[in-house]
Amino acid sequence: MLFYSLHKKITLNMMTIGGIALGIGMLSVDNSIVVLENIYRNRSLGGDGTEQRRL
Repeated sequence: MLFYSLHKKITLNMMTIGGIALGIGMLSVDNSIVVLENIYRNRSLGGDGTEQRRL
């Protein structure tokens, strides 16, 4: 990794920003998957959703 970054002239700041962007992107995708799974589960249980909206 060190030789690659020296060869491509990538600084530590650029690598840090890239890692943060990757982490935030993965977090948002994981949250979206959980929300979609809960929507699917609630619809498959046959509820109309009014109980969840009242909370």
